[in-house]
Amino acid sequence: MSAQTDWLSLLHKAGCRVTAPRGAVITAIQQATRPLGIYELHSLAREQYPYLGLVTVYRTVEKLIELNLVQRIHQPDGQHTYLPVANPNQHMLLCQGCGHVAFFEGDISSLAESISRKTGYQLDLSLVQFLGLCADCLHQTKE
Repeated sequence: MSAQTDWLSLLHKAGCRVTAPRGAVITAIQQATRPLGIYELHSLAREQYPYLGLVTVYRTVEKLIELNLVQRIHQPDGQHTYLPVANPNQHMLLCQGCGHVAFFEGDISSLAESISRKTGYQLDLSLVQFLGLCADCLHQTKE
């Protein structure tokens, strides 16, 4: 069973109709190598399903977020982009220069506990996003 079929099955179980336009949106998200905005997703999915409406992209993405299949990435410029959910033990590095995303694995629970003790906040580590510059962008700024 393909990943697209798995996601379509989960959508169906959640009460959504399984349609070709939704399949096109899912394919575009699953093939993404970087976070994509709604308009980029719309454009890519239209390559597979030319009559795809923008509302379908929005609704499909929101449902995939609810099902914890897609994560919303908050970009430094305030815009949102989307990627498939990473492994729960992975954390995201987002380049503020080019938007590239990398993931790393590591236990950040001791850092979270320290922050919780100091602030009184109970932290949710389901989405941890670090901002910085990737090696390519860092190299360009030094030139």
